[in-house]
Amino acid sequence: HSDIERLFLEKIQSAVICSKCGVPDCTTVDTSFLQLPLPQEKSRLITIYDCAEEFIKENDLDGQWHCSTCNRLHDAKQKSDIYSLADVLIIQLKRFNHDPKRLDKIDINIDYPLYNLDLTKYVIEKQQRMWIYNLVTVSVHRGQLGSGHYVTYAKNTDTQEWYEFNDEHVTRINDVSTVKTKDAYVLVYLRND
Repeated sequence: HSDIERLFLEKIQSAVICSKCGVPDCTTVDTSFLQLPLPQEKSRLITIYDCAEEFIKENDLDGQWHCSTCNRLHDAKQKSDIYSLADVLIIQLKRFNHDPKRLDKIDINIDYPLYNLDLTKYVIEKQQRMWIYNLVTVSVHRGQLGSGHYVTYAKNTDTQEWYEFNDEHVTRINDVSTVKTKDAYVLVYLRND
């Protein structure tokens, strides 16, 4: 991989596991952003770590799957794992439900840290490095799926000041808690060294 790819590419390992023999069929793909599903529960505060747990959770596959070991159709489970992360971590919170019957926005608050997002325990490739990140950008979607408006909050890492980019208007943010919004859609983190 090039230096640019190393900066931005995550590796995701996906496995389909046969219910009969238990042998996983694994593939690894490169992706430039990590799409985290949102838990459906609304009775408590949901954190970015809950979203990571949802991402790595085993799910039953619909229908049967052809197991190459058994050479038969069987029920199976699918599991995704984070194999490795990039130095620039782009997280998309999967706020849009693309059910064919209806399209809607999942409008729940996700708590995410400004500093020290630690994803080390979710990464299966252990390289004697920590996967700890600081937030530098939040893209926000206000409104519904069919209509709405995007705003971005970005941090100047030299001055540690945050700015709001709203169309042609750029405003310095005095209260950093503003960037922790229930409308967050894309989060960009830089890895601590």
